[in-house]
Amino acid sequence: MKKNYYRYKCKDSSLRFIEMGFKFVDAQKMHKNHPRKFEIPSKEAIKDIKKGDFVKICNGKERFWVKVIGPGEKKYSFSGVIKNELIDPEKYNYGTKIEFRHRNIYQITKKDKMEFA
Repeated sequence: MKKNYYRYKCKDSSLRFIEMGFKFVDAQKMHKNHPRKFEIPSKEAIKDIKKGDFVKICNGKERFWVKVIGPGEKKYSFSGVIKNELIDPEKYNYGTKIEFRHRNIYQITKKDKMEFA
């Protein structure tokens, strides 16, 4: 089976490839490489994520909010529903159910703190 890839330029001008589909940017790696530009939640905060909380992840083109609906099928993963209209909705957009890993999380907002639910 042939894999499809798209390219994007990071702000640091390095060229990255992401497999098209439900794969997202590794926020922890971005934080390690650029600690002043990319803040991430603590491991404790990630362990405390509950159903109904919102997390921000990135597909390489834009960051967007996802409402957590439960654990994912893989270890250290979550299932969620996208809660933003995306600028470039290639394979997913508002309302699409996705699975993502703990390493993809840039920000966490508890369900009672979010303006849209």
